[in-house]
Amino acid sequence: MPTKVILDTDIGYCTDPDDAIALAYLLLRDDCDLLGVTTVGKLSPQRAELAEVICTQLGRGDLPIHAGAHHPMCATPYWRTNPVQPWPTDAQPRPQRTYPPGRAVPWLIETIRRHPGEITLITIGQFTNLATLLLCDPDSAAMLARVVSMGGRLNYPREHPETECNVMLDPVATAVCVQRVQTPFALLTVDRIHGMDLDRDMLGEMLAGDRLAAVRATGERWAQARGTTAVGLADPFTVAMAFERDVATYRRGRVGVRLSHQFLANGSPMAGDDLTGYTTFAPDPQGPHEIVDTADKAATHRHLLDVFRSARTR
Repeated sequence: MPTKVILDTDIGYCTDPDDAIALAYLLLRDDCDLLGVTTVGKLSPQRAELAEVICTQLGRGDLPIHAGAHHPMCATPYWRTNPVQPWPTDAQPRPQRTYPPGRAVPWLIETIRRHPGEITLITIGQFTNLATLLLCDPDSAAMLARVVSMGGRLNYPREHPETECNVMLDPVATAVCVQRVQTPFALLTVDRIHGMDLDRDMLGEMLAGDRLAAVRATGERWAQARGTTAVGLADPFTVAMAFERDVATYRRGRVGVRLSHQFLANGSPMAGDDLTGYTTFAPDPQGPHEIVDTADKAATHRHLLDVFRSARTR
């Protein structure tokens, strides 16, 4: 039986296109029954519009899409900067629906209760929607089959001081999630996939064809602004490991989130020596969480190519 999945994402036009690639991956898998998409983050309605465009191009214009939280539980300075832009007016296809923010969690509750114990929730944006679900209706959240998430960083090398935004943008929501999730919870931290970006050649092979034009367009302006043609692997890896566990090895334990007083007092999360993304991990064979320990770059790239290539032959 296909796996029932809901994707919670901070997808956006002119942002890193890894969310768009992750959504396309789920739409292209025959063994994925994607029940719907929820968006999270500043300008969540515009994020939902992009999700609709991608779904429509891939033949799923009927898919439920709901805009979620567009403010964090705890505001941070980094929240104020966001490159999301409206889908261009001359782009085809155009969004056909409007997406008022705040509709994601009610839809999640309704859908999870309709399929108790069957749904895998994959979160590849900040954790605000999931945290709101856990606080508003913990009983329905406990009916999820599992949660697979991308967020945080642990022992990132000091010579690579990039931040990890899913935790940075709403650390309080992250803390709520790691404390309250009662179903199997697997987490990818960004340090586990350092150096595994998708390069120009691989992206060209994966995203060829008219059906993936919106996915390609999502990151073109972002890539120009960044002066790069590579795309981070974090979100595609997260959706892949929900189906193909062999792309990684795992450790069981307890994930935590440190909330510094300077950070909560509106200090800059980009400054100072504390660049761990406020994520901690304590190994524990009986712990409630599972984190990626090692990632197999070759196997992951090969798997992604196989999924996208096979879809073009159907």
